[in-house]
Amino acid sequence: MNCIPSIFQYEFEVFLKDTNSQGSVYFARQFEWQGIVREAWLSKTFLSFLTHSEASLVTKTAHIDYVAPAFPFTKVVGTLTIEELKFVSAVIKITFHDKQTQQLISTGFQRIALVNKHKKLLKIPPEIKQLLVP
Repeated sequence: MNCIPSIFQYEFEVFLKDTNSQGSVYFARQFEWQGIVREAWLSKTFLSFLTHSEASLVTKTAHIDYVAPAFPFTKVVGTLTIEELKFVSAVIKITFHDKQTQQLISTGFQRIALVNKHKKLLKIPPEIKQLLVP
């Protein structure tokens, strides 16, 4: 496996489908963006491990704080960092900024863990853990 960067960025554009009747991004979409950034990060880093293992990734906790509105056609940068690495879980922090103005749109986190086919928590394998430590 390649070394995983301690920061991962994913850029996207807000479309009309993301907005509410007032023309700003519907609040639930920003929460959905977290999952998109997390999956983009996983596909670039752990896809091989997850497809060749009996382990599954689960989100144990998710949280988001809305800071500022976003509007159609805004270019948004999502940034993911590893905030906390424990024996069986990790906390990933995900922030969203307006690419042009650098204004913070929202910030949040997810606690993720590996489970076996019986949904029992698994210890993070050493080869994965060493890649997550900056």
